[in-house]
Amino acid sequence: MNLSSYKDRSRLSEASNLGYSARLDRKPITSCPYADGTDEAKAFQHAWGQADQDEHRLRGRAV
Repeated sequence: MNLSSYKDRSRLSEASNLGYSARLDRKPITSCPYADGTDEAKAFQHAWGQADQDEHRLRGRAV
């Protein structure tokens, strides 16, 4: 999985969107609906982490 690749980003966009939205909805990272180790799970977790960083940045706190 290479999220800098358009092909991978496109293929995993649904999982990424779910992960980002889950974090904004205050759901834990363990709420991932994909099997551990799959590219979809990795994309979900990456996006969840990105949303977490973005929220901390917006609130002016270091991660």
